Amino acid sequence: NIKEVKKTGDGEVNVEIDVGGKMETIENCNTVLMAIGRRPKTDIALDLASVELTPRGHIKVDEFQNTTADKIYALGDVCGVAELTPVAIATGRKLAHRLFEPKPQMKQDWDLIPTVVFSHPPIGTCGITEEEAKKKYGEENIKTYRSAFTNMYHAMTERKTKTVMKLVCLLPTEQVIGL
Repeated sequence: NIKEVKKTGDGEVNVEIDVGGKMETIENCNTVLMAIGRRPKTDIALDLASVELTPRGHIKVDEFQNTTADKIYALGDVCGVAELTPVAIATGRKLAHRLFEPKPQMKQDWDLIPTVVFSHPPIGTCGITEEEAKKKYGEENIKTYRSAFTNMYHAMTERKTKTVMKLVCLLPTEQVIGL
């Protein structure tokens, strides 16, 4: 938890944070990005229908969007996974295919969802991290590629913001599983 942000004499900031009851200071920051998160609106007596919640208040679902109650399904932000509107729409379509068509194994693939943080510079990801890939597939089966360059947008400007990329690939085919 951030407790205090103090401006220094040189225009930077020092951030005091509480880490499990221990105060720590991060010094000489030029930017502080704080994600506050959201809480799901699930205090609607779901327990009366035998729908269980996670400790953070999200509805518990399995990989097929089934809740803990028979014939009750949940998807989207209320489940606490990939809280993005296009993901909720895709998950809903897959649920509809599974329920109303002969596609009993249709389910959302959570591994290749692109996300972005509209910061300066912007940050974008897709797939799993290098750390997650090594844990899932073994370190010997992962190859990473790194690159840094000035993108075309900034090539003709005085501001030469670098683009930094890392591809996480699965051997032996070098399929990209993370960006």
